[in-house]
Amino acid sequence: MDAANSPERELAGVRAPLRPVRSPLPLAGLEAGIIGGLAMLAFCILDSLWHHHPWWLIPNLLGSTFYGYRAFRMGPGMASASGIGLQLIILGFVGMIFAVLIASVPSRIRSTLLGMGAGLVWYIASQHLLFPQIGPLVAMYAPEPSTLLGYLLFGVCIGRFPYRPEPDIVPMESPSGPPSSLGGAEVPGQEPAP
Repeated sequence: MDAANSPERELAGVRAPLRPVRSPLPLAGLEAGIIGGLAMLAFCILDSLWHHHPWWLIPNLLGSTFYGYRAFRMGPGMASASGIGLQLIILGFVGMIFAVLIASVPSRIRSTLLGMGAGLVWYIASQHLLFPQIGPLVAMYAPEPSTLLGYLLFGVCIGRFPYRPEPDIVPMESPSGPPSSLGGAEVPGQEPAP
């Protein structure tokens, strides 16, 4: 065991430096996809309100995958909840795949641009391949400009999420003794090194 992490140093009142905790890539991608899905839903809900439609229009449209035309006659309720759940499950899965694929991209700007590209690709795939098969009403009635902008916002969210590990925190070397988590300053209750 090295001196920086020894039990004696912790007993002397000095703690070893903390290292940032990172989730495995698929879990980080799942989190990014869900955050992006929530951002996309918030944008689409604000767009619905801007156009004087009820806020539950897009969640119910997504819920029409399960409820069919009944979802359009329902207010906020089970159709809305199932539509939001469907959106978060699908976009969480897309975020997981994206995280694994771009893990080696070193640049934050490049990963954001790749995320926007992935959002655009997923928009085309979902509107022309996925939803015509599982929820044709979604593909038919999705408001085009706001849906496209929502997918680009989703892409920004998955591209900006930190997939790359940060460098480890390394204790600074003190000129008069062993490494200290306080950058070489003397610690109360500890004898100075000779």
